[in-house]
Amino acid sequence: MYLNVRTVQPGEYVVSNGRAITRRRFWSRRRFSETAHASPDQLSEQFGELLKSSVSRELLSDVPLGVLLSGGVDSAAVLQSAIEAGAKNLIAYTYDMTEDASEVQDAAEIAKAHAVEHRVVSGNETEFADTYLRAVQCMDLPVGDAIIAPTYELLRSVRQDRKVVLTGEGADELMAGYAHIAPLRLLGRFAHLSLSRKVIASAVRLTPWQLLDAFFPYEAVLGKSGKAKVVDIIRSSYDASLALDNATSIFSPAELGLDDHLALYDSPTPAPGLDLASLIDWGFDSWLPNQILNKIDQLSMAHGVEARVPYVDVELYEFVAALPTRLLISRKGNKRILRDTLDRWRNPVAERPKRAFFTPVNDRHRRELTFLAKEWLSPAATKRHDIIADTVVTRTMSKLNGGDFLAAKQVATLAALHIWLDQDFLR
Repeated sequence: MYLNVRTVQPGEYVVSNGRAITRRRFWSRRRFSETAHASPDQLSEQFGELLKSSVSRELLSDVPLGVLLSGGVDSAAVLQSAIEAGAKNLIAYTYDMTEDASEVQDAAEIAKAHAVEHRVVSGNETEFADTYLRAVQCMDLPVGDAIIAPTYELLRSVRQDRKVVLTGEGADELMAGYAHIAPLRLLGRFAHLSLSRKVIASAVRLTPWQLLDAFFPYEAVLGKSGKAKVVDIIRSSYDASLALDNATSIFSPAELGLDDHLALYDSPTPAPGLDLASLIDWGFDSWLPNQILNKIDQLSMAHGVEARVPYVDVELYEFVAALPTRLLISRKGNKRILRDTLDRWRNPVAERPKRAFFTPVNDRHRRELTFLAKEWLSPAATKRHDIIADTVVTRTMSKLNGGDFLAAKQVATLAALHIWLDQDFLR
């Protein structure tokens, strides 16, 4: 986004002698390979010890620490590890998403089980637009995700009592925990079979989205655009990069006016890359540094809070990279190695299903985004930057009013671009 500005890549450092800058690597991440030979019980025990060691190192501080606590297994394991490592005066912080997306009760039970003070942070819907504005403005690069608003609010509350917090970021990349991993792996197994792709895509296209919604892992409506995205993912599964783009992008090529791009789906040339190792590579090389760590670092430092990520640890990664696939993904659920470890620790959340941290598309959320769009997606705003067509805004807002999950993300993304471009640093 900036001329002559480059990013220091994961696993490297740069050296300047006053005349030139040299990039040097201090660690290269090896690929996932099933080379571990110990029993599942032994591997679970080793994983637990490595996680405790990583958390213990992150406890080194001159001030008391906090923990960002959801109701899930990632942060629950971090909290228990911290307690067993001797952490004192911990405060657990949970953001209340309200209604079906709330994890407050689950988080409260976890905090109570460990006798840790628990504080709940609730957002104010009348302040959403202002909070989202401030969150976008504190980012070095534009991030189009409404989740940055509650994260910003949560960390602002943390700053009142704590300057350092432990978080569960990185666990999904480490243990292939994302919901898209399993279906993409399945698609990758027959990616070279053009007929299979077309048959499955056609079947999904003919299925009412209301039926597909039952398999959608969010407390939201999949909608017509969500179904269209599923079809695009299936059609593009012969090419790993296209499939990943479709699985993780906010807008489809057609919505961006790139209709010719869709012709690539009929290419006869298969490309490998939807196996577990490749999907883990993508998570670590792209999603983790550019999205997950970028957001938590920028949003925490905006309030002078240091967010520490014990799952992003060299020793822990090198151990997990050698595990059998069944200890990451199995019929019993995802993140088996972590769940088995929590079971050994007698933690009651061991088999709790994964829930995404996201803002639900309910009536309140639609009102918030509509209010945001009035200022940042108005004809005057689109004309000022001349990037987004008014027809795109009108179409997206119409889908949002219909409860479309993807449209909510699109509105947040479009608004974020204008907010970020309007900052004074560009003048």
